[in-house]
Amino acid sequence: MSIDGATARSFAVGRRGPKAPRLAPEVCPVHDALTVERTKLIETFRDLAVEITEQDLPHFDEASPIASLGVDSLQYLEIIGELERELDIEIPSEALEGLETVSMLLDLVEKRLADAPAP
Repeated sequence: MSIDGATARSFAVGRRGPKAPRLAPEVCPVHDALTVERTKLIETFRDLAVEITEQDLPHFDEASPIASLGVDSLQYLEIIGELERELDIEIPSEALEGLETVSMLLDLVEKRLADAPAP
């Protein structure tokens, strides 16, 4: 198995130690941009939220309001930072204003992935 640049970057060491990539991006032949399946984004968000909040999320789904997950504002920013690092994207803080649900956040992440320059 060969590792491309995007996958190699996702092995970067975070504050919790070395990480294996959670997501397997593919090059989209039509748009030549990284795409990630929505289900994997949901899974990644959930895993990060569980890890950062140190609590289980038994009633989690895409329509869940972020505030109902027990994620405080600092933890939310930490989740955003981890998503940015793992997906090699940037999410401007002003783009986070008004995002209330996991779905709204993942829509933004998908847009940032589509807008990201090809590796």
